[in-house]
Amino acid sequence: MAAARNAEGRRRLDPSDDTDGGVDMINTDGGADLISRLCDDVLLRILRLLPNAEDVVRTGALSRRWRHLWRRAPVLHFRDRAGGDSGRFVSFVDGVLARRDDAVIEHLAISSSVFSDVVDFLFDDTATAAVNGWIRYGMQRVAKSFALTLQPATMAMAILDVLAVLPGSARLETVSLDMGRAYLFGLPSAAAPLFGSLTDLALANVHVGDVGGDLLRRLFSPACCPRLKKLRLHRISGAPEKLVVDSGELLELSMSWIVREEQEHQLPQLEIKIETPRLRVLRINHIYSISKLMISAPRTEELKLTFLSMFAYEVDAGEMPCVRELNDVVLHLLRLPQEPSLIVHEHPSSIFRCCKFLRRLQLRLHLYEGKEYNEDTIVDMMTDIPQLQHLTYLSVQFSGPIECGLVAITAHLLSQCKFLKHLELDIRRCRPGGPEIPLSESENGHGIILLENLQEISITNIHLRDYEVRLLKFLHASSPALEKMKVTFLYVDCEKLESLGMKTCEEFLLSIANPKEGKCVLCNSSRWMSSYEWMPKQWYLFKNGKNALSSQCLRDVIFFYN
Repeated sequence: MAAARNAEGRRRLDPSDDTDGGVDMINTDGGADLISRLCDDVLLRILRLLPNAEDVVRTGALSRRWRHLWRRAPVLHFRDRAGGDSGRFVSFVDGVLARRDDAVIEHLAISSSVFSDVVDFLFDDTATAAVNGWIRYGMQRVAKSFALTLQPATMAMAILDVLAVLPGSARLETVSLDMGRAYLFGLPSAAAPLFGSLTDLALANVHVGDVGGDLLRRLFSPACCPRLKKLRLHRISGAPEKLVVDSGELLELSMSWIVREEQEHQLPQLEIKIETPRLRVLRINHIYSISKLMISAPRTEELKLTFLSMFAYEVDAGEMPCVRELNDVVLHLLRLPQEPSLIVHEHPSSIFRCCKFLRRLQLRLHLYEGKEYNEDTIVDMMTDIPQLQHLTYLSVQFSGPIECGLVAITAHLLSQCKFLKHLELDIRRCRPGGPEIPLSESENGHGIILLENLQEISITNIHLRDYEVRLLKFLHASSPALEKMKVTFLYVDCEKLESLGMKTCEEFLLSIANPKEGKCVLCNSSRWMSSYEWMPKQWYLFKNGKNALSSQCLRDVIFFYN
């Protein structure tokens, strides 16, 4: 038996057993090179785990067994080095792809920042030909996913004029083209779908040229991409007057920074129409030229609309009963300085009517500079906000000259959210504006809104101004079941406290809560701010014990500070 084992050991180390004809299977330490004896499928799986194509090619120097194996690697990631030579990078990519012969590549990714040298590369025909060749190769030879990322020289100029016609692919499942402000011109005419297997498409930093309407309309259509599930559009310029996304299979759609071609230094308006019956996720942000937004997506579950327009725009949306949360919704309230009598309702209030079952809502409410603002005119601009009967969490960030109407706006919002449990208000960006109502006249300025379910309130950036005092008193009076109020004071002014007959912030908060009996403790303090937490006496005793003097357990204060 021992002799048989020794013979087997000698046989394993015999170089004549190697299929490549004499590969040295002894490593530099004198042991057997067991990895090189693995089958090709296992070695190719090892190659696909390498992070860079350069590493894949270098494995050809390991031994004769590995010499040509890299040409069959199923995954290649080409990443140039910062400050590298553009010509060398192009030659390397072209050389590797040319040596693959007919080997199938599953995943191909090319990412380059060497094209950012505007002097050497802006109008380089060689670079244009190279990028065109990579796109053709990716569309025609790659089986599953193809990603091309080009860093632009500047965000204001295009580097390359890419393909006049974007090739189709019957096999690709995922395509990501970040073109560095390059041009795309059109699609080929074909009876069959151009991308029959495509499920994930991402376009970024692309200028679609004069025929952009035809290109985008066809590209998103079921006739071109019948299986498309995920679509991401970022920094698309030259969009048509009306951008239509019509897909029966689409599940996720993200759109940002889409603009039409500028005309005479003016930003033309853009209409967006979305008809996606199976859509689950919709994100639209930073599209500042929308004139009309039309949405038909009844199964949407996640909806995000952020910084949509600098101008008034129309929203036409169907019901979206599955949406439970809206984040970063911006409400613009505008009174034009040149036309003080004209009020522009510049916010997508109809979106709230479509999302009848909202649970959580985050708002950014901005009031533009104008003339003769007062509480009545500001509230008039918010009359379109409907009842939100299912809302339990509301966060509002105020900005602009809104202080004269802060209490009125808050009261109006809360009157539409009768079942609210958690309220967060951020007033750090409020600026002086409009006639401020004296504190002595504000006690009966607003009727009490009974919020029987409101349990927690967080307010940030209190400066002890009169309208903030009115806001705190109003919230306390309207919240009989309040369990906790967290308040952050910035740059506390002792003179203001003395003018209110108080010596400390604790005394101030306890006076606000009058006639409620409660406890106020310091949660956090620094040179610039102090955070306090107030809670009713019964809740403080329940949480800390009857004889508790420490406030360490209340360190979970929520505060914001820039």
